[in-house]
Amino acid sequence: MFEKRVVVLYCENRKHPQCPMKYTFLLLFTWAMSIVLNAQVLLPVKQNGKWGFINNAGTLKVPAIYDALNIYNEYGYAVVQKKDKLGLINSSGKEQLPIIYDEINVLNQHFFEVLMQHKWMLINDLENVLLNSYEDLMLLDAALLGYQNNKNGALLISKAIL
Repeated sequence: MFEKRVVVLYCENRKHPQCPMKYTFLLLFTWAMSIVLNAQVLLPVKQNGKWGFINNAGTLKVPAIYDALNIYNEYGYAVVQKKDKLGLINSSGKEQLPIIYDEINVLNQHFFEVLMQHKWMLINDLENVLLNSYEDLMLLDAALLGYQNNKNGALLISKAIL
């Protein structure tokens, strides 16, 4: 049962695993903790050369349609890739950000740093652009500190911009 849930679900065949060993350990640990805590955890699965997510019972929850993906982060998001573009899906498998970005950094549960057409932007979970061009960004407790043309600026995080 253990082998069926882990090896068969995460590798296309047993002789040539598709998952590096360090990720296999992480997946095993996550799966084991989800059983112990009786939690619903989504884990990556590869089917027909594409990636999706299954729950701890082995049921496909996010279709295997992505060329690449990462595991869910602490905020409940996973970065997914189709061709050379990235998007973001939430813990229920719903697309949070469309697959149009060159890079995505999840700053917290509401704010994302995205690169599109050689331009970094700060957007929120509703896809509103909060900063449309900056050189560097630092997340502080209650504010985002942005730098542009060697000048400092700050953007306060409030419910109004969410």
